[in-house]
Amino acid sequence: NGYLVRELNDIIYVKANSNYTEFYFNGNEKIMSTKTLLDYEKMLGLFGFIRIHQSYLVNFKYVVKFDTEHLQLCLGNGAVLPVSNRKRSAVMDILRGIF
Repeated sequence: NGYLVRELNDIIYVKANSNYTEFYFNGNEKIMSTKTLLDYEKMLGLFGFIRIHQSYLVNFKYVVKFDTEHLQLCLGNGAVLPVSNRKRSAVMDILRGIF
């Protein structure tokens, strides 16, 4: 029923929900959007967000751990998200570039 303006840095991760997208923010706030995850991947890719799974787009500044055994990313807000096998190398490349 309108538009919500938020800082990009406040977005922790984005989750696909059928043809909708759920945004998870600092402070445990969650909102739903009528655009698809692919739409947001195209928009947010230039701002440090990476697709880690068919259903998840993550703001990489919130990543605190990559569990390579279970293929999971642990985020600063306590969320643990799956990383697909196909996205594993992309996540590893980003981590290698950071450290």
